[in-house]
Amino acid sequence: GKSYSEESVIVTVAEKNQPPALILENITIKEGEVVRTVPQIIDYDSESVSYSISFPFNDSGEWQTDYDDAGTYIASVAASDGELEVSGEFQIIIEDRNRAPSIDNKVPQSGSLSIEENEAAGFSAEASDPDGDAIDYTWFFDDIQSGTGQEFLYSADYENAGQHSVRMDVSDGYDVTSFVWEIFV
Repeated sequence: GKSYSEESVIVTVAEKNQPPALILENITIKEGEVVRTVPQIIDYDSESVSYSISFPFNDSGEWQTDYDDAGTYIASVAASDGELEVSGEFQIIIEDRNRAPSIDNKVPQSGSLSIEENEAAGFSAEASDPDGDAIDYTWFFDDIQSGTGQEFLYSADYENAGQHSVRMDVSDGYDVTSFVWEIFV
């Protein structure tokens, strides 16, 4: 024969704490926008988890970008369940956003003027670009391109009686800012 013996054994399995898991996604926005992030954190033990996000984010996970922030940044997140901590990084890409040039000074200041036949009227302007881009000036007489540069001279003759317009376009190569003068001859 065969003999068998039985014995009851109680096995206690101690629950082992598992670290939290981070799910981080890269972010792409344009300059001047607010970056908001709340990292996805999973705790398999259903424990309370705290986290922190590195600079440039504030305690609320936000970053108000400015027009000089274009570039790529790396931020890190650390999460802890009180016993175990994990960390990870994600990328923030801030794309450049162009700002239109502004007309700082123009002559004449007024948007309308009167001249006599056989008289001339001089126009000039100074403009700047907040992004530091080069500025081009283009002048139009009655919507026909008539000159470039910071100054334009219109000479009326005996056949020009009536209402006309001079438009100045200031361009940084991306955006255009315009001003129109009405001329009464």
